[in-house]
Amino acid sequence: MAFLDNHLNAPLLTADEEVRLARRIEAGVYAEHLLATERAGDVALVAVRDDGRDAWQELWTANLRLVRRHAMDFAKRQSLPVDDLFQDGCIGLADAMQRFDHGRGLRFTTLAHDYVRHAVAASAARRGGMLEGPLHRQRIRQRIRRAEADGGRVGRRELADLVGASPLAVEIARGHTASIDEVPSAQVVFVDDFDRVERVGTDFLNLLSTEAAEFLRLRFGIGRPTHSLRQLAARLSISESTARRLEAVALELARRVLAGDDERCVLPSETELDPTMQALGPRLLALAAA
Repeated sequence: MAFLDNHLNAPLLTADEEVRLARRIEAGVYAEHLLATERAGDVALVAVRDDGRDAWQELWTANLRLVRRHAMDFAKRQSLPVDDLFQDGCIGLADAMQRFDHGRGLRFTTLAHDYVRHAVAASAARRGGMLEGPLHRQRIRQRIRRAEADGGRVGRRELADLVGASPLAVEIARGHTASIDEVPSAQVVFVDDFDRVERVGTDFLNLLSTEAAEFLRLRFGIGRPTHSLRQLAARLSISESTARRLEAVALELARRVLAGDDERCVLPSETELDPTMQALGPRLLALAAA
């Protein structure tokens, strides 16, 4: 990260400076909208747009040291490459910048701390071999290790009480999870897992949202003609990358229903409705009925 040293030493911002930068960014975004829709070539708006971009860069640069601190902390604790964690932390910083509302009186650094730390923690979990395990399962594993370090191995129910999770969640967390080196790609894991459960029945699809269930039926030919991702994208009028993302979302929900390892024991269909998947509901139903 040597090339970032100059930026990482940028001065910290005060609360008033954060608000002023946020206002400049807002003005720049609005000016860019006007230039694109109504007043193309307006010199004054171009100046406001450019000033907003400069403000964005200044707010970004001033908070890179926060990203570095979290990245180095997780890299040291888990022996992971700091540069990779830093990059993912920067994504969290950008997300915080997009969501910052200076009118609510909250310091930007407070908001950024939460978003950056979550992004780095999720990245560390993935890079630590948690290819198909969600972040809550990683946390259960950490609690199990601490509990067993303190009192040795105990029974499943006693251990579940100690770590605050269901016995089933503990059993799954203690099982083997494939590392990223053990499979050629995440896509292979998704398809192989789904092919396996298809042989033992597909009633679990009724526990998913209607949209996710129909997407999987169409994708894998369950009571419907099989569709490739390219075919689904064309029939639904979406990009192939969007179809691939929706497949991953639907498969993750299916996997969680099958595993039954959600700490909170809440069905994914009740808590995680992808907006894009929801919007495609009528098209999916029409395609299934065709």
